[in-house]
Amino acid sequence: DIERSLYNWLSKKLDLGNGSEDKIFYSVKLIFNNKSEAQTVYNSTSANKNVLQIWTSKTETTPLASSEMTKNISENVITYNLKGGNKKAKWIKFQLLGMSFEIDSIAIVYRQKAPK
Repeated sequence: DIERSLYNWLSKKLDLGNGSEDKIFYSVKLIFNNKSEAQTVYNSTSANKNVLQIWTSKTETTPLASSEMTKNISENVITYNLKGGNKKAKWIKFQLLGMSFEIDSIAIVYRQKAPK
């Protein structure tokens, strides 16, 4: 086994090509290389401490609270579902904390709000 150092990663503000219009952000998915890595990360976090912190344009200075997200796992994917009023925003930003495994990809599930 290769011993990896823990790392943190912070994204930029992602407006998804349309910075002036609101979007509804439904979830952020962390896709791992295999099921065992995803399960290890999922089991190592408690309900109050997530490896993923999420900010939106509504919560610019403070990440979303654990009560504003639900977390579940399926195969090699950990899904963070956003809930509450903060999921309607112009942009999203996130940070991975204390990671030891490689993440294959990150998916953002959202929809554009209809312009008025």
